[in-house]
Amino acid sequence: LTLSANVILTPQDGATRTTTYAESKDGKFLVPLKSDKKYALTIDKKGYLFHSEFFDMPNVPGDKPFEITIELQKMEVGKSVVLNNIFFDTDKYILKDESNAELEKLKDFLEANNELSIEIGGHTDNLGSSTHNQSLSKNRAKAVYEYLISKGVEANRLTYIGYGDSLPIASNADKVGRAKNRRTEFKIVD
Repeated sequence: LTLSANVILTPQDGATRTTTYAESKDGKFLVPLKSDKKYALTIDKKGYLFHSEFFDMPNVPGDKPFEITIELQKMEVGKSVVLNNIFFDTDKYILKDESNAELEKLKDFLEANNELSIEIGGHTDNLGSSTHNQSLSKNRAKAVYEYLISKGVEANRLTYIGYGDSLPIASNADKVGRAKNRRTEFKIVD
């Protein structure tokens, strides 16, 4: 099933964001990406969970298009979304400024779907002790929780939990896999 959807591309250097629309006939959209920039991409459609991607574009030839396939998930209890544009410094739990676009997107999503309650989950790779990773992941999830509350989202709609390194989504054997495992997610709980 091909869906129409809103597409927003936000440069992380504060430049103007691009908004476009994927048509339902083929689901395709085209947005320009400049090399040597970082971008947050979000895609949303009413009745579905939004999707986010992060693009770091160092030294990419300008004439090579990216083709990605994104499957949006219907809003259902138990469904989760990786927030790919939430950033922390290594071994820290203070949100970096580059996280603001994603945090605002999550806030807007919760405002538009005010009947939903979510769990914010923090995850780490397996470097370091399990006790340290548990604490770090909990504090990172709490940072997102506190941001949302500071923006007016009701606390009774939010919970947070640190999973540490207990739920990897990739191998911890290499740098790429460990980067995927260091993530923040939200899950619909009600």
